[in-house]
Amino acid sequence: MVKAFFVFADASLGGQSNYRKDLNNGIPDYFHTVKGYSISAMIYPGVSYQVTKCLFLEMALNNLVTLGYTRTNTEQQGTMYQTTKG
Repeated sequence: MVKAFFVFADASLGGQSNYRKDLNNGIPDYFHTVKGYSISAMIYPGVSYQVTKCLFLEMALNNLVTLGYTRTNTEQQGTMYQTTKG
């Protein structure tokens, strides 16, 4: 029967993109557009205990490192509004 502790790290990488355009029939020539994307990466550590040759107990801990970036572009136009970008 083997008993040993191990330290490990898990990582994840994710991404998302979005696009939304809102139109309003009550206001002529009105629209509101949102475009953007985001990416993120996480690393979190853990501890593993080998109970038998084929059985491990694992415990993941809180995030050690989290990095993320978000970019959003909004545009709005209508007869009651001036065109804005940002």
